[in-house]
Amino acid sequence: MVRHSSLLLIALLIPTLLTPATGAASTTSRSGSSNCYTLYFLNSIEVFNTSYSGVLYLETPQNISFGAGLEQRVYIAIHSRDLSYDNSTHYMRFELRKGQHFFGYFVAKVVLCGVNTTRVSELEARILVDPFAFTSHGNASMPKDVAKFLKKPPRIVVDKLRPAFEEWFEKLLGYPPTRFSKSVVALYAAEFIKSWIRYSPSPYPRTLKEIIDERIGDCDDMSRALIALLWSYGIPAVMAVGYVVLWNLTYTVPVESTLYVFHNSGPHAFVLAYSPDTGWIPIDFLAGSLTSNLFVFEGYTTQVRVNKTEVQQFKNVSKEIKAVQIFYVFNPSQFSLVSKNLLPFLRKLYRPYEERYERSRATQTAAPPATSTSVGTTRSTTPSTSTSAASSTSTSSSSVATTTSTSTSSRTGSTTTSSVSISRPLEASKTSVATSTPTPGRGTTSRTTLERTEVKIMVLSALILAIIFAALLLRRSAKH
Repeated sequence: MVRHSSLLLIALLIPTLLTPATGAASTTSRSGSSNCYTLYFLNSIEVFNTSYSGVLYLETPQNISFGAGLEQRVYIAIHSRDLSYDNSTHYMRFELRKGQHFFGYFVAKVVLCGVNTTRVSELEARILVDPFAFTSHGNASMPKDVAKFLKKPPRIVVDKLRPAFEEWFEKLLGYPPTRFSKSVVALYAAEFIKSWIRYSPSPYPRTLKEIIDERIGDCDDMSRALIALLWSYGIPAVMAVGYVVLWNLTYTVPVESTLYVFHNSGPHAFVLAYSPDTGWIPIDFLAGSLTSNLFVFEGYTTQVRVNKTEVQQFKNVSKEIKAVQIFYVFNPSQFSLVSKNLLPFLRKLYRPYEERYERSRATQTAAPPATSTSVGTTRSTTPSTSTSAASSTSTSSSSVATTTSTSTSSRTGSTTTSSVSISRPLEASKTSVATSTPTPGRGTTSRTTLERTEVKIMVLSALILAIIFAALLLRRSAKH
């Protein structure tokens, strides 16, 4: 996607209890205690026509450390001549001129460490099936590098959302949340949010007041509500944005004048919560990020408030560029084969869209002028694509960002900054994103809904959750 200001992509997605994903190279980390996975992330764009002139930024994964051993390191492996790495924004940048055709691409090597998908998925299953085995809070203290993800919850969350959660929790388990470990509170809070808020997709973010008062929202809205609810229990939590790795998936999303095409991945956001007794818990029942599927981080956020000005900026800039942006995730062996003929590989991917654009332009040229009485005026079938506004910080979805944005966020060193991006992950994404500074590339946001895949995953997740809660109720009945 194209970025103009700071765009955010946010979605509440909660872990599916499936088998771990395969395909990425796995090695032992420096500490020898956890695995590191290597993936290759390709981001490319062809601009057929534009009414915009200026510098734009392609989404770029970032160097991120969540603390307690969970981190991502990024290295730009290849990039086209017209793209360059911007040290001030940590994005890959290029320049557009009105009416100009442009083609550019880069490949980032992404190394994700501190992830044990099998351990996490098994742990979450045990917590959900038998929360009474996790009543001890343990003696572990919170690492200093994790404490920054614990924020003060907004008043509406403390006054309205938390009491509703506690009433639901006590009816289900018979005791208040404070009786249990923070890992239990985190997972059950996610289940509560998913059931208490009526799912209603929207291309733009809702405020916390709208979400809580109307009990309505989509994945990113739910995600912000969950983050704030967890903070009220002293649980550090963050929304991660980027791309969930789904092998053999191809998904196409039109947004305004730009078409986004995703191979082996989908733009997505999910929640990471920290508990001293378990460490980082990925809460993503929808797409299984870091439990059944790997994830390429473009950034993260602890921002739960919505900036309406940035939302409007996104709407405006997303209409200015006619383009196709293609994302591709490879495992090391796949990339080894593709890298030998990368440009011909890309040209083959883009050919159908180029031909469609040429047909559309020819149709427009041949069509007679439209009149007020005409009924069948010919319209362009140019692929719809969107330029996603995003700040120089990381978010998660395809996008290009302009340097002229009035609300770009500053980046210094490797500090956490804030950016807002509007984007559709496996459903919808939006709001304001606080992200850490990238090194060889940091990203923007991309939109996509992966609706067919989402439905399948949601059905499977619902079935799994139904089985888990049935087992829980049977266990409680047997005890009584």
